[in-house]
Amino acid sequence: MSYILVTMQINVVVNLYRKYTLRGYFQSMTVNLFIYTLAVLLLGFRGFRHDMEASVYLERSILNDYIAALKSGNPTPGGGSVAAVMAQLSAALLHMACEISAGSCIQKNPQKSADLNALCLKLDEMVERADSLARDDEAAYLAVSKAFKMKCTCEEDKLTKQKLTQDACLEAAEVPLQVIALVNQALELLSVAQELINSSLMSDVAICICALQASAKSARYLVYANLAYLDRDKAEGVYQTVEESYARVVKRSLEMQDILDASLLSIPQGKEGN
Repeated sequence: MSYILVTMQINVVVNLYRKYTLRGYFQSMTVNLFIYTLAVLLLGFRGFRHDMEASVYLERSILNDYIAALKSGNPTPGGGSVAAVMAQLSAALLHMACEISAGSCIQKNPQKSADLNALCLKLDEMVERADSLARDDEAAYLAVSKAFKMKCTCEEDKLTKQKLTQDACLEAAEVPLQVIALVNQALELLSVAQELINSSLMSDVAICICALQASAKSARYLVYANLAYLDRDKAEGVYQTVEESYARVVKRSLEMQDILDASLLSIPQGKEGN
């Protein structure tokens, strides 16, 4: 935001110039164009452009389109998509922290920088995988919905509908189950990154953990919601798998969270008064 300070100083000079020499000659739009052009020249186009882009990014972000779709009356995207997107956002945020840290140590510690860049590549894959799972969840919901809406005219139709419904629900349960597995993979990467990332970015790491915890917990609910329509013998193995996978998430995330809590949530001790 340093360009703002320079712009304010230039503005003062220009206003004085207008007052004593060319009063009323420039229209306000022309003056502002002159000011911002000069600010770009003084501060460098790249940094100025970055600040300007940052100020309008959220207005143009595709995330806003997703939120608009999410709050609409349509059933998709829904909870399963949100669970996957939370994991995706966490992976993206961790990627940011790794990339910044890699750039800051490339001269002093090239091996550390290389290790962080390697993590970035894996996180790229994770972001793509989470995006795919979000889309898979929407497709799975449509299949379940279609099965439930099947009209039955005879007993044979009822049996067919029951089978289609159970198959669709079992398939739908698989998607959030894969989200939990993805969260476990993300936590493995996070445990490595935690030792390499700059200390100034530890709050971002903490947010990654919170988002991953929320993603896994949400996905666990969705697995159970789908298994509720299955016969017990079909669902038994899935129940065991989801509980084992979720237990790993809880164990790993709490271990890392305890470490971060000790450093981030401690109250600084001020100097004693005279």
